[in-house]
Amino acid sequence: MESFGEREAGRQFNLESLETVARLVATGLGIIAVLVGLVCAVAIFAEIYGTAKDPASIEDTLAQWADALGGTAIQVEIDGETFPVARAAAVAVLGVAGVMLCWLAIGIMLAGAKIVSWTSGDYRAAKKVLKEAMAGLKGSGSTGTP
Repeated sequence: MESFGEREAGRQFNLESLETVARLVATGLGIIAVLVGLVCAVAIFAEIYGTAKDPASIEDTLAQWADALGGTAIQVEIDGETFPVARAAAVAVLGVAGVMLCWLAIGIMLAGAKIVSWTSGDYRAAKKVLKEAMAGLKGSGSTGTP
């Protein structure tokens, strides 16, 4: 028959192993969050690069946004001349949307890095995970740069 101390030692081992498994799962989720944020950021920057390289590719989208924002109804009159503003407003809306999406992707990456840092107990773990993720991305050739 087991004594009370032996049962406590067995229970403590199970709690420690449960804690280890929970840390591993949390670290894995943090790494997944870092990678998801990284993929999103790279996709956004690749889209911006593609648009900068070929502005005609966004012509239809820009025209649709200009129509959605008022089309020819939005005009500014300066010294007797009228200028359409909808297209400039569409560029501004798309620019703000791009900034917000980049901010969101970087926020996801930072949250994942914090999770990895908190669960690993090593303050350099987040840097290491990000460095390995970036190296893996460079090696895959999916950065969208020429």
